[in-house]
Amino acid sequence: MGQLTHVPVLFKEVITGLQPRAGGKYIDGTVGAGGHAEGILAASAPSGLLLGLDCDPDAVLVANRRLASCGARATVMHAAYVEMACCAQNLGWERVNGILLDLGVSSRQFEQGKRGFSFVRDGPLDMRFDPSSGMTAAEIVNRWPQNEIAKVLSELGEERQSKKIARAVVQARPIESTLALERVIAEEKGEKKASGMQPQRRFRHCESRSTGSWTPLKLPCRLRWTCSRPAGDLR
Repeated sequence: MGQLTHVPVLFKEVITGLQPRAGGKYIDGTVGAGGHAEGILAASAPSGLLLGLDCDPDAVLVANRRLASCGARATVMHAAYVEMACCAQNLGWERVNGILLDLGVSSRQFEQGKRGFSFVRDGPLDMRFDPSSGMTAAEIVNRWPQNEIAKVLSELGEERQSKKIARAVVQARPIESTLALERVIAEEKGEKKASGMQPQRRFRHCESRSTGSWTPLKLPCRLRWTCSRPAGDLR
């Protein structure tokens, strides 16, 4: 039940920025637990429509439960936000009034060790938003060439010690869990424990590179002009 009552960050700012209204059509490209979507639907009542997308199947289930009371006004699909144009067209939507993208890992995903996002709770090296597709972090950590790991850590993870960390990772293979990876990084950097969510941030970028999910912002930016009404907004 806690997930269903979760209040997303910047909730008021998002609703103020999008200015949902009755009769409008809105896309939440990262619907998550459905908090923002619920607010958009409330603000656009009684006739506003919302399409919610998420590549995490667990999030789709949670959002569907949360938005059930909105009936046909809410449609939630298991899809990545790069697919929003196709999903909207499948609903017969040619244009929308607003698009929301809340990018990043959710607190719910961090709390589940089995997803591999947490470096507090031990778990398998997964780190995929959609656990049914794509390459796991374990495959990257244990199979990728050292120079490729270093390149992604430097270019996408902004890691200054990318070459050292990549070398340490390759030498420590096989690495099978999140806390094992965290220890390798901490030891290489001379720390008792890798600070904050830094290991997750570094290697989440590797997985993003492998699946192509690190490039898709170009599509929503185009959608601002091709899918939105003149008064539409992308947040």
